[in-house]
Amino acid sequence: MSAIGAWRIFQLSCQFDYHVECILQVRLIMQHHKKITTILLGLMLSFSVGLSLAVDKKHKSASTQTNANARYVINGGEVYDQKTDLTWNRCSVGQHWRDGTGCVGVIKEFTFGQALQLADGTWHVPNKDELGTLIDYERLKNKQPPMIDVAAFPDMDMSKLVYWSSTPDDAFHAWNVDFHNGGIHYGDGGYRENPSAVRLVRGGQ
Repeated sequence: MSAIGAWRIFQLSCQFDYHVECILQVRLIMQHHKKITTILLGLMLSFSVGLSLAVDKKHKSASTQTNANARYVINGGEVYDQKTDLTWNRCSVGQHWRDGTGCVGVIKEFTFGQALQLADGTWHVPNKDELGTLIDYERLKNKQPPMIDVAAFPDMDMSKLVYWSSTPDDAFHAWNVDFHNGGIHYGDGGYRENPSAVRLVRGGQ
């Protein structure tokens, strides 16, 4: 019974019997329901805050990083790696850079043959050694995928973390990097018809 319902019942019962004892009973019931309401509201608030923190923690563990490694020089949608003298697209193929937002759009996946066709004379699919330099070993040590500097390379898709290199293995396989576990794969792990993501690179600044 709600506090309002209890009040109405005792209001009727007290209508013809306006005694102090009757009024005290009404007050006790009102106080009782007020305590229950306060407890319920407190529990609901605690649950809501706890759920919000859990979701936020899960999101941050996968993608949030305040500052890029000092080796990276960021310029809009490009990032120059001073260690390797390579300039990378911050966004994967299928996405595009938007200032103030990051990488927007959907990451596309390609077979190995399709990936190689993305080269345009300036940008190219990185070879396995170039692509391997993007593995973030600090995140790898902390088991915090994706294993890449997410400040320099934001908005990764956690379901599309295998990226093609341009390095073939044999007639049926090629090398790739899995940024979920930081592995550089070939053989069965790099079957050429498997759809994978691509990040383009060019030499120099």
